[in-house]
Amino acid sequence: MSISGQNSIQWLPWDDDSFRRARELDRPVFLTIVASWCRFCRELDETTFQDAGVIARIEENYVPVRVDKDRRPDINARYNCGGWPTVAFLTPTGDLIAGETFLTSAELIPILDRVAPFFREHRGEIHARVEELEEIRIRQQERREFGHISSEVTDLITSSIVESFDPVHGGFGVGSKFPHPEAIDFTLAQYVRVGNEQMRQIVTKTLDAMAGGEIYDSVEGGFFRYAQARDWRAPHTEKVLDSNAQRARFYLEAYQLWGNENYKKAAVGCLKWMESRLLDSSTGGFFGSQDADPEYYGLPIERRRTRAAPRVDRTIYSDWNAMAASTFLMASVVLNSNESRAIAARTLEFLVDEMFDERLGVYHYWDETFHLPGLLSDQAYVLRLFIDAVAYLGDSRYLQKAVKLASIIKARHHSSTGGYYDLSHDASDVKRPARRNRSVLENSVIAESFVKIGVLLRDEEYIKTARTILESFAIDYRQYGYYAAGFGRAVDLVLHPPLLVTVVGKTDDAVSTEMRLSALNCYIPNRVVDFIDPKRDGERLRNSGLPAGERATAFISVGRASYAEVIEPSDLPSVMRMAENDRAQ
Repeated sequence: MSISGQNSIQWLPWDDDSFRRARELDRPVFLTIVASWCRFCRELDETTFQDAGVIARIEENYVPVRVDKDRRPDINARYNCGGWPTVAFLTPTGDLIAGETFLTSAELIPILDRVAPFFREHRGEIHARVEELEEIRIRQQERREFGHISSEVTDLITSSIVESFDPVHGGFGVGSKFPHPEAIDFTLAQYVRVGNEQMRQIVTKTLDAMAGGEIYDSVEGGFFRYAQARDWRAPHTEKVLDSNAQRARFYLEAYQLWGNENYKKAAVGCLKWMESRLLDSSTGGFFGSQDADPEYYGLPIERRRTRAAPRVDRTIYSDWNAMAASTFLMASVVLNSNESRAIAARTLEFLVDEMFDERLGVYHYWDETFHLPGLLSDQAYVLRLFIDAVAYLGDSRYLQKAVKLASIIKARHHSSTGGYYDLSHDASDVKRPARRNRSVLENSVIAESFVKIGVLLRDEEYIKTARTILESFAIDYRQYGYYAAGFGRAVDLVLHPPLLVTVVGKTDDAVSTEMRLSALNCYIPNRVVDFIDPKRDGERLRNSGLPAGERATAFISVGRASYAEVIEPSDLPSVMRMAENDRAQ
């Protein structure tokens, strides 16, 4: 089987046969990691990989393997050499010899001429060095070192965000600009919870600059992946599902909090682009991305209509779809949109029916069929979506699915050093060599979900597990600076338990629905909304200890402390804010 790029090299897939071929021929593996939306990857295909000298050398001395970084994020995480495309040289057992990013043919040919003979002449030294590094890696991976989580974590991450903030143009750093959604989410939550005015300025300055900058497509909506310039100009014009879902989410939250119409406009632009360009009408899932095309995106709307839009990668990714469905669920309440709710519900249905296996967990991608179970990112974001669905759809069946998926994560990804590996224990088909890592971000997403499951089930064990996950990163997180904002957000949730709003009422009752939506249409960072139908959820009602009356009632609590009972939906947001302010004193 070959995976063709736009060149004459016969690319092979990342599988057992390709590496067996490398061993039989005693050749290094020539690995390229590309992204479907990456214009530099296409340029590499159209220039360097069209060169007859490059083609001849690869055919004679290497086994060429090509990987799509979105379809195989596990391989990208292990071999990426600083961006896309990545060009890497591996031993036939999958160990890295050397690597680079984009190379011209003049740059690549001398490297091709050196690596193959070096591999043949120094295989003993390479093997010894690989063994030495593997021993070090195993010792580090097996090191069991837990720290203590406290307000120091959020204080240090706050300081890192303040230090990295660009006060002139917003965002973080003074080079290329990425929005960093976890940092914005953390900062927004800290502003509301602590009342830190500097946090508000960081969020609003960044959101204002992004929405008004070239990184936002003011014609068709949606954000480009990143901007090369500090002031959000010169964007790389690919648009990707995950980044737009995350950006729409924090614009919705900011609109919910401040009522700024520009934030609503930016969020709606993202949602409309996702729906018009990426939503697959046949499955209900969202495609992965739309290609970069600076010339197309530089045209006004009238001129764009005369040209074909940039190509869409029709691969459907579970983790990105979970992010998108969660954002559309939020939009259904914040924007009072039944259409958004229907889109989210159908995407959720697709993930459950086609991508979720009750033994293996969530598969990674779909291209007319499902592929690649055992990646933690998919488990983490689908788990979060299930919990969001409990609140936004008022359907306790998704809590049952969350519990099932949580048990799969615990069983298949558990690390003896705390937290969860990025690959499942039996995922032999998705790794070579057999190395697993622990991602602080994905573990933090799971820890947040475990806290919420524990609150919904009134089960302290989930919350204790969440704390243990975070404690396993409590020493290492410092090295990540503001990139650890997702970790800080999860720590904050453990240290400041969620404000729980439990609506007890009939599923088909208008007041019950209005009460639940009222609780959701109020930005409080650490908030969980539950819905219990006494007839449908009798066991959960008994476990909650709450009464069931004739009229729908919202019960507000934190941990074992009860704050209020509310029977008028319009009163609920103000009572929630009062309860949140009281506990912040």
